Amino acid sequence: MKKYNIAGITFKIDFNFKLKKEEEAFLEFKSEGDMNEKEVFKLIPQKWEKTKDLSKIHETPILSVYKNNEGYIKEFTSIYTNKKYAWLDEDKNIIYYDDVQQKKVLTHMFCIMELIGIEHTLCKHKTFMLHSSYINYNGDAILFSGPSGIGKSTQADLWKDFVGAEIINGDRTAISKNLGNWHAYGLPFAGSSKIYKNKTLPIKAVVILKQGKENCIRKAKPMEAFKALYSEITVNSWNKNDVETIIKLVETFIKEVPIYILSCLPNKEAVDLLKKEIERGE
Repeated sequence: MKKYNIAGITFKIDFNFKLKKEEEAFLEFKSEGDMNEKEVFKLIPQKWEKTKDLSKIHETPILSVYKNNEGYIKEFTSIYTNKKYAWLDEDKNIIYYDDVQQKKVLTHMFCIMELIGIEHTLCKHKTFMLHSSYINYNGDAILFSGPSGIGKSTQADLWKDFVGAEIINGDRTAISKNLGNWHAYGLPFAGSSKIYKNKTLPIKAVVILKQGKENCIRKAKPMEAFKALYSEITVNSWNKNDVETIIKLVETFIKEVPIYILSCLPNKEAVDLLKKEIERGE
């Protein structure tokens, strides 16, 4: 069994085969003890048989989602073998897998986490995952969010270079409210940045990035902030409960955390402008 503490939740993953590799990112999150919130996943070497009460509600080349009265079943197809190799029963936290295919595709911890679908598990615990670069500045979290290529990592690097900020994650941040305050959590998923520290900090501000010909900043309007953030949150669109939970969380979040729109250039002036605006809002 492997055990990881991720975003305030202990993930216990029970399986009986040997991994080729446990990625460095997950070693940062390994744990001997348990958090108050726990999720136990069991992997069983058994092919899943589809029953008549299931209806298919979502399909891509690598994922089919079925629904019945009890919940959702996710069926995975390998991009390497083009064969179905695993099935997740979300209601029971059970993953069935083809023992032959496992030796070809379930070889790393990241592969298992992809089956678990961490976005759904986080959502069950009132937590959402935002596409963002997460930095630690003076003990507070500042999150840079926006679509791929907008400059999230660039701004994080500028804050590191010019004001000594620490980059916690270059691509993903888990966010939840506890003890009355919103917190950012490091994750073992960091895209190409390969920066994944296990650190939790109170959120000072979220910065929605826009590319511009000059540096300028303003507070985001509520609907503007909601649309920008929701579009960068990982959510299973077929799961009505997950969608409703995320909408409620984001609506509350944008009321309680400063959200800025920063049109910027990749220079020190952009850092100074944002820093001054955040300090003025304290």
